[in-house]
Amino acid sequence: VDMGGLSGASSPSSSINIDTGVLTQFATGVKDRLASNIGSMTGTSASAGSVSVESVNRDKFLSVLPEEVVAVMADFSAGLQGDHLYVLSTDFAKKLVGLINKEDNVELDDMALSVITEVVSQHTGAEITDLTKNGNFPGLACNPGESIHCPKAMVRFPQGSFALFSYTVTLDGTPYVLWEAVSGSAAEQISAALG
Repeated sequence: VDMGGLSGASSPSSSINIDTGVLTQFATGVKDRLASNIGSMTGTSASAGSVSVESVNRDKFLSVLPEEVVAVMADFSAGLQGDHLYVLSTDFAKKLVGLINKEDNVELDDMALSVITEVVSQHTGAEITDLTKNGNFPGLACNPGESIHCPKAMVRFPQGSFALFSYTVTLDGTPYVLWEAVSGSAAEQISAALG
């Protein structure tokens, strides 16, 4: 049982010290590249709407997620330390895989999950480029992404409070959300460096 989220809910001292305005500005700078990567990979129109950034804990994040999700772990391996992952609804994951692989009845098997990993890796690459340039994180790197399809309660979220980025992506006329969770300590360092 992950007590980090539970104790974080009642104890205000566990909140993290981030400037959500600074982080929102950073995310806004990469959202159009996210949409253009998805558009070029799927061969259809994709656009990114507004991005929101907030400090949440596990319980709060679980409350907005559908029961089944696809999670992509891409923890920081150099330059920053901490958990870093993306979460998509199964609908969004199937839509992406269906368009990229030109399939109608998508099964979220290993091949499909590797497609999702590739989509997310491109976005991580754009973020790393910006952080290296604007935040002075030389040698910043993340582990290769690893995707799983599972009930939301099985996902390994960061301990305590963490930064949650919510990207709204409209794909083929339907809006979806790509969530990105960054551990508290890494989010504080990014916020301080960019601010």
